[in-house]
Amino acid sequence: MKDRPFVHINCAATADGKIAAPDGSPLDISTIWDRRRVHRLRASLGAVLVGAGTVSADDPKLTVNPSYAGVSRDICKIVMDGRGRIDPASKSLRTNGRSIVVTTEAADAVWLGNFRRLEESLDMKVMVLEGGPDIDIDRCWSCLLEDGISGVLVEGGSDTIFNILRSGSFDMFSVFMAPIVMGGRGPTITGGIGFEGAPLRLHLRSVVQPPGGGILLEYVSSMP
Repeated sequence: MKDRPFVHINCAATADGKIAAPDGSPLDISTIWDRRRVHRLRASLGAVLVGAGTVSADDPKLTVNPSYAGVSRDICKIVMDGRGRIDPASKSLRTNGRSIVVTTEAADAVWLGNFRRLEESLDMKVMVLEGGPDIDIDRCWSCLLEDGISGVLVEGGSDTIFNILRSGSFDMFSVFMAPIVMGGRGPTITGGIGFEGAPLRLHLRSVVQPPGGGILLEYVSSMP
């Protein structure tokens, strides 16, 4: 039995691998078909995770939209924030469903104090991991599993996706490639420090050409 939740990494990108505009602002990439797929994944897994950069840039609600998913369900919203920098007024902390903020001992003390107080008024939990500011991915998964989280949909951003891929502790990696090109030096699917030496090798499980254009690539990890 795994000592972590089922982890499905998912993102939408342009044909040239961009996930945002050159200045980092949000880019409308997904089709209706892909939005339905993603919201159904959120509903089925029960939890969605993003990094602090995504919250700061996009301030997403991280909810299940019944018009896309076909069901109405509250899910757990998880934010990885090793340094302690997301805004206490972030939308994801105030939408229906529980919120978990995963941070580290390196987080700003004032910020952490503010979030500890928010635990008393919101359906929210702050998990403080040892060390930091980088989050120990395996330890994060263990803590989430202990807290009853059995499945997680990881939706970005690029640094968070890279760090989880690098850890090898994931089950699926899906990329919806839209039939558009952005160009420029904007954020790509993965960021981070990059792999030293050989790149990470994945196994392609399926290729889907949905109505409305684009292509869905579904990979599984080649690591044991």
